Amino acid sequence: MTPIFNDINICMACNANYAEPMRTMIYSVLLHADMSRKYEFIIMSSDLSERDRELLLRMERENVRFQFLEMSAFHELVKNCTKNYISAETNYRLYLFSEEFAQYDRMMYLDCDMQATGDISE
Repeated sequence: MTPIFNDINICMACNANYAEPMRTMIYSVLLHADMSRKYEFIIMSSDLSERDRELLLRMERENVRFQFLEMSAFHELVKNCTKNYISAETNYRLYLFSEEFAQYDRMMYLDCDMQATGDISE
């Protein structure tokens, strides 16, 4: 992956069931964001629909961009390594240590079921 911005880089992993909570999380980040900074969201998923992608892309601004990372191959590697109560998507965060992210200086990982209550750039 090539960084679009190298200011505030945020990575999230989700499946189709968490697309709406993820959008809510992103909205909460942008609601409190320092708009003089640039925010790049990397969404790791193996089953995010085109509609869900389009809804995220509607949040793009001059200083807000989205990249989508297709995780189907990685999903197949980790799906049998998880317990019944842990989804394969939970292990996507391990992919942050791969060469795919080597060009990023730093990365913030946020769960989809969180909510930002302040400016995360601080």
